[in-house]
Amino acid sequence: MPVMNGEEALLAIRTKEQGTSSHQRVIALTARALRGKKDRFLREGFDGYLSKPMLTKELVAEMKRVMKLP
Repeated sequence: MPVMNGEEALLAIRTKEQGTSSHQRVIALTARALRGKKDRFLREGFDGYLSKPMLTKELVAEMKRVMKLP
């Protein structure tokens, strides 16, 4: 992203949410598919994680999981 990376964007989103009941669900989509990265992104506050290249069915499944849909 030209202005900020995904982690910086997430921090800005989570900062705006503080003091509210709002929670925007955010899924990390990254080419960094190294061992342990998923856990790090989830600890940082992302709600889900996908690594590139990804299949559309993987994105749909992760969106359903994060949104708690059947």
